[in-house]
Amino acid sequence: MVRMVRQTGSRKPRGVMIAVLAIAALLIAGVAVGSIVQAAKNSSPRPYIPPYKQTTLAMGPSSIATARALDAGKTPPTYIPPTSQPSPTYAPGISQTAQGPFASITFQACNSYLGPIGTKWYDAYVGANINSDGSVGPGAVRMYTVDLDYIGDYIAPGPVGKLCVISFNGVTLQLHAASGQNLTFNIQTHKYTLAS
Repeated sequence: MVRMVRQTGSRKPRGVMIAVLAIAALLIAGVAVGSIVQAAKNSSPRPYIPPYKQTTLAMGPSSIATARALDAGKTPPTYIPPTSQPSPTYAPGISQTAQGPFASITFQACNSYLGPIGTKWYDAYVGANINSDGSVGPGAVRMYTVDLDYIGDYIAPGPVGKLCVISFNGVTLQLHAASGQNLTFNIQTHKYTLAS
């Protein structure tokens, strides 16, 4: 028969054993977290360096100094301003157009004259204003600059009807009215005179 003998003092209290195990677990966890942090630092992405810079950096400081010295001797590229566009060339004359920079419900052109006053060029559309009821109104000259800046409408004196320019001499236009009268119009002074 085998007897079991209980040894006294060989058994540690249960609370001490749990404390030892908890400390060991904390140490193992601390070592694991430390190694994870270290691994993350070692594998973090580095800033991207283009291949041509990697080659320059691999050559060493003396080669970099040589490359900079060579670059310093180069002349910078020269700025060449864009060429300016030539100014448009105009010739004075009469154009048989009924189209202008205006709505056809406000003015009906017979034709137009392009000509200078000093160094500025003007378009004089010759025709008639349109009445509010849509009928052809009094004869008039509507003027614009060649840049399409509106100058004004100049209504012919008397009931002359729609006008057409038939010739020009300098700044004076010779006009013929639908009613049969002949007039002149000075594009500089904006004045009409009855032709004889």
